[in-house]
Amino acid sequence: MTGGLDGRVAALVAEYRRIAATDMVGVPICNPALAVEAVGFRPFGPGWLGAVVTPWFLNAVLIPADPARWALRLDGDREVVPLPAGDHAFTAARLDGLGTLLVIPLVSAMNVFTSHAEAVAAAGFAVDRLMTAPEPATNAPPPARAETVSRRALFGRGPR
Repeated sequence: MTGGLDGRVAALVAEYRRIAATDMVGVPICNPALAVEAVGFRPFGPGWLGAVVTPWFLNAVLIPADPARWALRLDGDREVVPLPAGDHAFTAARLDGLGTLLVIPLVSAMNVFTSHAEAVAAAGFAVDRLMTAPEPATNAPPPARAETVSRRALFGRGPR
């Protein structure tokens, strides 16, 4: 297995291309306008975060720099990862040639895309959103002032 960002992403793409060419041929959920492509991978926390477009799904993927990191995780195990956009629940997924990754399904009905370019743009947008902290609200109204009430007025015995 090749190390580093380029090697790990290349292994990810190669495995999904193998799956596309063998296991997914003729499967009705596949969008024939789409191909397998890795989008927007960048260093984050324990590895690299990006997205993968395939003819059958669009997932955000966290690839560990150290393949042993999640080796004991089972497919389907959940892990909350703090991202700049907030905490997100990832699911463990084992992939031949790469080991265990963490994924967030973003789109499962890929027929919503009419072109590969459109799917890649959506993937890039999703990764950018996950890696961007929310902006603080600037147009929020000022907090309401609490009205002070005298004890006498509270009990109905005088002016406020």
